[in-house]
Amino acid sequence: MTLVDTLVGGSFYLVLPLLVFGYWLTMRDARIGAAIAGYALGVGVGVGVGKPIALAAGVGLAAAFAGVAHVDDRLGWGVSAGAAGALLGAVAGGGAATLVGAGAAVALGLAVGALAWKFPRGTLPIATSVLGGVLVVVLLTAQDGGGGGETTITNGLAAAVAVSALVGLMIQPWSAEIGDSVPPLLPLRVRNWFDLVPEGGVEDAVCPNCGQRVDPGAPYCGNCDASLAGIVGPADGATGDATGTTVTDVPDDAVAVDIPCPECGDRPIEEAATGYGVVGMLLAYRWSSRTVMGCHQCNRSRLWGLAGKNLLLGWWSIASLFANPFTVLWNLGRGAVNRGPTTKLARTLAESGVDFRYLADASEFDASDYGQHELLQRGLLRLGVAVMVADGHADPSEAAAIRDNALELFPDADRNAIEGRVTEYANATTNAAKVADGLAETLTRDGRQLALRFAAQVAVADGDVDDAEAQLLATMADELELDDGAVQNAIGSGVSTETAPDPSAAL
Repeated sequence: MTLVDTLVGGSFYLVLPLLVFGYWLTMRDARIGAAIAGYALGVGVGVGVGKPIALAAGVGLAAAFAGVAHVDDRLGWGVSAGAAGALLGAVAGGGAATLVGAGAAVALGLAVGALAWKFPRGTLPIATSVLGGVLVVVLLTAQDGGGGGETTITNGLAAAVAVSALVGLMIQPWSAEIGDSVPPLLPLRVRNWFDLVPEGGVEDAVCPNCGQRVDPGAPYCGNCDASLAGIVGPADGATGDATGTTVTDVPDDAVAVDIPCPECGDRPIEEAATGYGVVGMLLAYRWSSRTVMGCHQCNRSRLWGLAGKNLLLGWWSIASLFANPFTVLWNLGRGAVNRGPTTKLARTLAESGVDFRYLADASEFDASDYGQHELLQRGLLRLGVAVMVADGHADPSEAAAIRDNALELFPDADRNAIEGRVTEYANATTNAAKVADGLAETLTRDGRQLALRFAAQVAVADGDVDDAEAQLLATMADELELDDGAVQNAIGSGVSTETAPDPSAAL
């Protein structure tokens, strides 16, 4: 066997990178992806003429495609995907040497390449996988001397396209997660299920879709084009930066955090626990979950109360009849155990925009040093400041609105402490979407509406709601799980004690 035979025969091994890593390779370095695609195309169209021709064509197209990708990444994506269309068209048309095959190769190659240039994330995984599958059919047919008949080749080609496209769609979204170095293919919800989104705190300027660091002043992520409407600040002239992190490493000796329990206000928050509720409604049922934070005594009371509610209301449908015993047992068991501060508590607090420190001794905590509803107050201040700096400026009228509205809701709060927090938050980047999402996990519907109303009143304080503020409020409403009309309702409402929901009903 000659060297040429070995090199052309070894083209079989291109199937693995094309089928499994085609998207990742091409997006990571367009030159590498384009070179592999060019070589596969050259070998595929030339192997029917002869192996030396195939090898020469492969090397030539690999160099040409890599050169195109070197000029512009997007062009590299186009030629990489276009190679799949060209090879498929040539084989389906009877070979690149025929008029029909050459025409089909050019037409299909241009069409697929244009799709990849416009929609790379939707096109490249399928195109690179199909290129590998078609190459296998071509090489196997060449080894067989073209035997098997036209029908057999056509059937094999169709099967290869279908199977390779399916396998690529199943595997490549996961291989794209290697090192978080390319725009993701998996939906954000799926990435969150598997903890594939890099951790970012409320002061981290990171894209909510791909987790890469971004410029908080940019409208879109430069890595995956996702909207950055929920990331704002710092204000012009601020000394803060965007390098803050979420405090999720819990010390071994931690027993609580320095925030009053939102239920009793006397003891510090010790843990976060999730309880589950189920209500049977004959032919349907309603399932809900709720994260509660507080001292262990209050959490136990709330979880056991939820278990009692399930015992009364959870049996009245066929599905809930089977699910309810598990929810009752979970709520009773979780309420009985004090797990103390955990990563879940730290993450829930941080993602709600709440700064805190750990306590090694609960007796260190003095509730009189803190205002009423301290937990809710800190989260609302974060959202209010985010709206204030949405346009890049810390407007004095909006800062005053934050302070006055906070004092209206929390009369016992210290005026200087509120002003200090407003200044502190304005000097840092705020991932408002993450703050709103964190609050949505801990607040009741009344609490979520209050949070949006508080933010909206900051936006109208200067007499005008600009586009940046409107978009940010819409993002907050979405993360707070409120409907489309909630923003307009919030803008038209106030946060006085007469019209706003009671902070006591917020948590």
